[in-house]
Amino acid sequence: MVNRFSSGRSGKVVYLRPEYHERLLRIVQLSREEKTTLYSYIDNIMEHHFREFGQDITDYFNERNKPIL
Repeated sequence: MVNRFSSGRSGKVVYLRPEYHERLLRIVQLSREEKTTLYSYIDNIMEHHFREFGQDITDYFNERNKPIL
């Protein structure tokens, strides 16, 4: 897991279900010695998701719209 530190200005606000937020915070708290932030953890989740499913997402989009790539 890569620990990234955002500069508050470049990030965006995202709302999570309260139960997901609590679960993510608890996971992040387990890695205190690595000083992982919630931002970094979610960023890693999204990076993994797009690495795993990026082509499927692109294909799905391109089937229904003008190609994005």
